[in-house]
Amino acid sequence: MEARFIKDLAIALIFICLFAFAVKDYTIYHKVDSIPSESKYSDISVNEELLEKIQTIESSIQDRKSFTFNVPTDPLRQDPVIKDKLDRLQEWENMVNNMVRVAATFINEDNERVAIIAHQGKSALYRVGDTIAGRRIDDIKNGTVYYTSGGVRSSMTVQPIPPKPADLEPSSDFTDYNY
Repeated sequence: MEARFIKDLAIALIFICLFAFAVKDYTIYHKVDSIPSESKYSDISVNEELLEKIQTIESSIQDRKSFTFNVPTDPLRQDPVIKDKLDRLQEWENMVNNMVRVAATFINEDNERVAIIAHQGKSALYRVGDTIAGRRIDDIKNGTVYYTSGGVRSSMTVQPIPPKPADLEPSSDFTDYNY
């Protein structure tokens, strides 16, 4: 008989445990059901319009991070309204480099007439018959180079390099290391 009572006791404990779990489940369900659908903090939260603007800005920032400029110059320095010292120095250097300038004429040891002509930032020796910048050299005489370009005969004389503007030259009491 004792086994029968133990069996009844085990069944009773199982029903009591199931009943306790059912009561606990019911109370938890009602607690969850009592949570409002709108939070009490919804008035200070981010609305959909603001959230959309934030996402747009974040995607724009990500696009800019991955963007690579493929221009040879700084995009912020294109066509400046006020030209600083660096801009004026670059203009002067470009003007000098783009000149076709006779630096000197002389007769070499082979008794040939030779001219030193500077063009595109480089100086080279030229003789009668050579071509530079589309100009064919016809004759070289004391300080003058005669050439033909497009069927028109013209001449160039020895010229010094144009001086830098005074404001680009470093002052004698201050050494300008930036230029």
